[in-house]
Amino acid sequence: MVICNVFCVEAAEDAALRLVQEQTDIAGLKLLAPRLPIETVAAGGGSVLQKDGDRLRVGPRSAGARPGPACYRAGGPLTITDANLLLGRLQLHRFPSVFGEQGDQPPDLGVVQQQFGALANDLGQRPEQLAEGALQLAIERMAAAIRRVSLHRGQDIRGGVLVAYGGAGGQHACRLAEELGLASVLLHPMAGVLSAYGMGQARQRRRMQLHFGAELSDALLVELFQRVDELTQKALQQLIDRGDGVDGSQNQAVVWLSLELRYPGAEQTLMLPFEKGVKPSALITAFQERHQLGMERPSAYLCIYGARVGRALPCSIGTRCPLGSASRGLP
Repeated sequence: MVICNVFCVEAAEDAALRLVQEQTDIAGLKLLAPRLPIETVAAGGGSVLQKDGDRLRVGPRSAGARPGPACYRAGGPLTITDANLLLGRLQLHRFPSVFGEQGDQPPDLGVVQQQFGALANDLGQRPEQLAEGALQLAIERMAAAIRRVSLHRGQDIRGGVLVAYGGAGGQHACRLAEELGLASVLLHPMAGVLSAYGMGQARQRRRMQLHFGAELSDALLVELFQRVDELTQKALQQLIDRGDGVDGSQNQAVVWLSLELRYPGAEQTLMLPFEKGVKPSALITAFQERHQLGMERPSAYLCIYGARVGRALPCSIGTRCPLGSASRGLP
C-alpha cells in the first residue's frame, strides 16, 4: 500500500520527538508497538483510481511498485501518478527510460489517456476533469490527516511549515499547503529518499520501562532514582552489546527520563520529563499545568504509574546533508 504519513512537531525540541504512544490504530487495526504519533492514510502516488457505483474512488488499494501505475508499462491500474501525468504535472522527458519489458522506454502516456477516457466515459465526465477530481480527493485525505495530528490536538498550524518528502511529495506539496492555509513549504534536496536518509541519521537508542502504581512521595522518588540508574546502565550495555558505541561514543550518550502520572482512579496518564533530585511538589505543579482543561484537584494525591528511561548514542554518520536544504514560500 502506498501511504501518506503525517506528523506535527510543535517545537524544534528533542523532547517533542521522544513522545511516543504505545499503540496505534491504522485502518481499523491496532499496532501494539511504541511509535511516534504519526497519522497514516492510504493516499499516495500508487493509490488506485476506480469506479465505485456512480462515483470515483481513490485508494485504499495500491498498485505498489509492481505492477505500479498504468504508465509504468507493466499492466498496472490507473493511479494518482497517472492523474498527474495526464494533467501535465509530470514531464515525460524528465523520466529515465527504465520502463517496459526491456527497461528502455519512457512512461506510457498513451495508455493513461486511453484508460482515463474509458473511466471518464463510464462516469460521464471529461478525462481531465476526472483526473483533477482524483487529485483533489487525495489532497483532502492528506489534509484531514494533518488536521487530526494538529488542529484536533489544539495546535494552530497557520504559521507552520509543511515539510514534503517521498517520491510524490513535490507533486502535491503546494496544493496541500493551500488547502491547509500554510504559507511555506520546505522541500529537502533529498526528499525522494528522505525516509531512508533519516534512518541512516537516526541515533541508536534503547527504551526501558518501570511500573509502579504507587503514591508519589519522597521515599518513592528515592527508590525510583536508584532503579533508574540501574536501567540507564543496562540500556547502555545493551547498545554496546549490539556493536554500537564501540568507537567511544558511549561517553556522549544522551539520557532522558519521563514519568507517567495520574490521579487516583483516573484512566489516562500524563507523561512528564523529570530529572534526578526533583521534588514531589514540582511534579505536582507541572502535572496540574499540563492537566486537561487546567482542572486541578489539590486535595487528591498523584500516583506514579510508571517511569521510562531512554539512552541514545550519537548518529554514526554526518548530520548535515551535503546538498544543504531548500525552502520556498507560497504567495
